[in-house]
Amino acid sequence: VCQLTPAHPRLEVQHFVESFKNTSLDSKAVMLQGLSVLELSLIVAMRHTLYVHDSDAVNFQMVYSEYQTFLLSKDHNIQQFQKSVAFKAFEHLQELELILASDSASSSSSMKQYKNMSLLLEDSQIREALARYTGCPVEIKRWAENSFT
Repeated sequence: VCQLTPAHPRLEVQHFVESFKNTSLDSKAVMLQGLSVLELSLIVAMRHTLYVHDSDAVNFQMVYSEYQTFLLSKDHNIQQFQKSVAFKAFEHLQELELILASDSASSSSSMKQYKNMSLLLEDSQIREALARYTGCPVEIKRWAENSFT
């Protein structure tokens, strides 16, 4: 309606299509587009680990191990981060509510890395975010696709 002018006094189909796209955006998929490559890599590593272990929850140590395995298995230009940096990124994913603690285990700092976490994203949301993420390395997109099979 705000696009109506004396020169264009009628709504057209394109206005409705554009309006629908704007109102039907998946907020989590949009949020994923704002993540760093490390955070996105950790999500893919978590998804892959959940698939491999046929589980609903995994801990940071398992996810970081999968991330390390990926980095060491291929010849690519993806920056490798220290465990402490990756853990901060993992905690940021929890703050964004993309992952969630799946039990009420102790929250002491020595146990945080072993707390079971669940991924609160559907495969379709991850796929959509990877497709729209302009700076996402191709290797991560391929790794993610292998995680969905």
